[in-house]
Amino acid sequence: MNDGRWLFTEDSALARADLDKTVRQAGTDVADATRGPQLPHLSIKLRSVVCRTVHKMFGGAEVRLDALVVCGKPDGQDAQSFYMPGTFRFSGVRDDVPLPIDKDFGLLVFDGTPAYFLDVFLMASRDRSDTDDLASLLGARLKSPEVQEAAASLIALAATVPTAAAIVAAVGAAATLGDVAYQVVKAVSPTTIGMYRGSFLQFGDGFGIGRHPGQDGTAFDGDLRFWYETVLNEDAGGA
Repeated sequence: MNDGRWLFTEDSALARADLDKTVRQAGTDVADATRGPQLPHLSIKLRSVVCRTVHKMFGGAEVRLDALVVCGKPDGQDAQSFYMPGTFRFSGVRDDVPLPIDKDFGLLVFDGTPAYFLDVFLMASRDRSDTDDLASLLGARLKSPEVQEAAASLIALAATVPTAAAIVAAVGAAATLGDVAYQVVKAVSPTTIGMYRGSFLQFGDGFGIGRHPGQDGTAFDGDLRFWYETVLNEDAGGA
């Protein structure tokens, strides 16, 4: 579980005192409400990223931006189907200069049909030469006890009629995967610029569709400013 590594979190419904109660309020027949054509097709796009300091005295720096999106999958049986990792690298990055992200299309970090919840993890750090991307780093940890336990909780959510307890366990599993992502990235890129976690339930949060964080972006630990949006693709599936 998250042990305070994440410098900023955004988790509207998940921040409520009783997550169990929050999930139960969605109704007892959760399965019928989230399966089949009713699943929304969502995209998550980074729109702007600015490193307020790249922790380099002179010249531009090599920066890696790692993203991990974890969600419930009503028909998922493979642990890796529950998460989408991505690594994006930028050269010559200078303090307070936006990363070269296409203003019209953004930087796609997720495209799919989640169920029950959606967790977004972002990490910016100084890059080193010849480091593996996040997908490879996580792949090397698939057999570790913590990842195996997290995978079991996610698969259990998809294998049975979901209950409040199963959803709560899966949200905890997502937090575990986020922390593993932090550990493996930190091992190869120890100079962290900024981090973010956003956690959103399907019911109550609507998966967090819209702009995050807030309306103007937020500086995290003084070093990172960015914003992203979760977009509903209405022409690709039901809401």
